[in-house]
Amino acid sequence: MLLDRVNPTPLVSSIPTPSIVDTTI
Repeated sequence: MLLDRVNPTPLVSSIPTPSIVDTTI
């Protein structure tokens, strides 16, 4: 979900992982 990508800390946002998770959903 988009919220999941916004909720994480900026450090997590820097990692492509959140982006991949969002795409998977």
